[in-house]
Amino acid sequence: MVFKRALLVVAIVFIFVLCFTHMNDNFDVLSRYPYQNEENRELIRNNLDDVEIEYIIEFDIAPAYFIEYVTYDGFDIYHIDEYNTIKDADPSLSDKEVVELTEEMIALDLYDEIVELSTCYDVKMLMEFYADDVDGTLACPIELSLRLDDQVGVYRYTPEDLTEKEILDQKVILRKEAITKLEEMMTKMQDDIGDLSSFIFTHSYVSYDKQASLDGDDVCSSYASGHSDHQLGLAFDYEADEEISSWLSEHAYEYGFVSDGKSFHLRYIGDGS
Repeated sequence: MVFKRALLVVAIVFIFVLCFTHMNDNFDVLSRYPYQNEENRELIRNNLDDVEIEYIIEFDIAPAYFIEYVTYDGFDIYHIDEYNTIKDADPSLSDKEVVELTEEMIALDLYDEIVELSTCYDVKMLMEFYADDVDGTLACPIELSLRLDDQVGVYRYTPEDLTEKEILDQKVILRKEAITKLEEMMTKMQDDIGDLSSFIFTHSYVSYDKQASLDGDDVCSSYASGHSDHQLGLAFDYEADEEISSWLSEHAYEYGFVSDGKSFHLRYIGDGS
């Protein structure tokens, strides 16, 4: 009798273990996930482990927030906030690039700095800057008052509002606001002086790559590429006779231009009238 009772207990335990194992093997952790469709379910099951699935369930993270990234190498469910921040900062990036670049930023401890600078530069350019190990600090060229020098630069930045115009039959390229004030200034100077035939624009906007090709004695190449205010589209160099130079020294500030201490060089800092 005792033997039969023991045998019954063993059988019950065996059946319980068998049933529990079967249920456990067939348990769908996504059964508690409210965002159900077969496509998302398959992607999540194939790319996230049970711990990661528990994470998206616990924090109620909808597939729309991460599903486009989940199949790419290096994807980390715990970095989805960072992925979406980078995507918002630079919508031109593909989802694959978002994952790859974000993971690289995090690994190099550059994420916060790149997010801050992404209001002024595209993300790929920023990654290129750090990969090139360029000397100095990268500045955000939003303010007209930004001053560049051998330690503060703008790398391969190109102003979006560059405007080309013919002034005194010469091609000049500056940012829109600067070239508008330059036209006003030159019109007034011509009214006051008359003959401006001695005035020559020697430089206006100069790109990052063009700076590298200029002679070392050139005013525009006083600093290495990326460190000249000509790249900001706010400065120009010129040649002129003494009468014109004197007029500019006296009146240029009225139109927002200052010399910055350089001869035959004017830099726009904002409307001073």
